[in-house]
Amino acid sequence: MNEKSGKTGKYTNAKPPEAIPEGLKDNLGFLLNKAARMMREEVAVVLEPLALSFQDYVILRMVENQLIETQQELALRNGIDRTSMVDIIDKLEERDLLSRQKDDQDRRKHKLLITARGRKTLTHAKRLTLKAQKTMVKDLSEEELQITKNVLIKLILR
Repeated sequence: MNEKSGKTGKYTNAKPPEAIPEGLKDNLGFLLNKAARMMREEVAVVLEPLALSFQDYVILRMVENQLIETQQELALRNGIDRTSMVDIIDKLEERDLLSRQKDDQDRRKHKLLITARGRKTLTHAKRLTLKAQKTMVKDLSEEELQITKNVLIKLILR
């Protein structure tokens, strides 16, 4: 258990994995949700030393990859209400990880840009999250991992 947060994860004396209830082994929604939650928890634990939440990490990655330009787009894509998104962006901006820039075409909009400090923090975060991901899928062969990724992409893009 991580003494600072009380959270568990592979890097912090993790508890053994829970058995999957027999009645849910065929429930795809349950299995996808459980796997995603386990991954989020593992990533959250390794991001703690950087004072980043899983949500902060996702936002920084989206801005870095230019998947969104404005706070409004970011809120919509992540299912976060606008007020909460403003708070999250404010905190990232206070830490000098992101900056807002007024949109020349629409002054009500702010473009989000990753700062030099944000890039450096994100580079470190990506290394940590990659380790967590590798730990989670360590029992899969390369072929199984690729098949899993391909199936998930197919489900997402349907």
